Amino acid sequence: MVDDSEMEYLATMLNEATTNLTVSNIKLVGNIMYVSGDKKALIFPPQIMLVDGHRQVKRFLVKISMETEENLMSIINEIINGCYTYNSTRSGFTNVASMDWVQLAYTGKIFIEANGRANVDCWIDVEFNTY
Repeated sequence: MVDDSEMEYLATMLNEATTNLTVSNIKLVGNIMYVSGDKKALIFPPQIMLVDGHRQVKRFLVKISMETEENLMSIINEIINGCYTYNSTRSGFTNVASMDWVQLAYTGKIFIEANGRANVDCWIDVEFNTY
């Protein structure tokens, strides 16, 4: 069973790291087309990557959809910068005691729809402490 609060912690961090990105999770809306706005992201339940006695690393699939490829690249840069800031100072972010670090693991190929919308799948790793 997935802890929904972990998806919400990541959603909050992504909202704080980006400009005008509407982030939701799959359990709330079911499909990215139901997320409101032109700049949207949808978080899926994580894969467990590592478990030891004190921490868990989980990889979340985040589908991102933008009105243009330029905006998509801008949001990806904001996510990378947000991960760096969260990991180093946490300045400007809601502090989640159990969320130790966040990292953009990798992205898939960008898909451009006929109407010009740009879509990409990103995988974001999050380390949670289990103290």
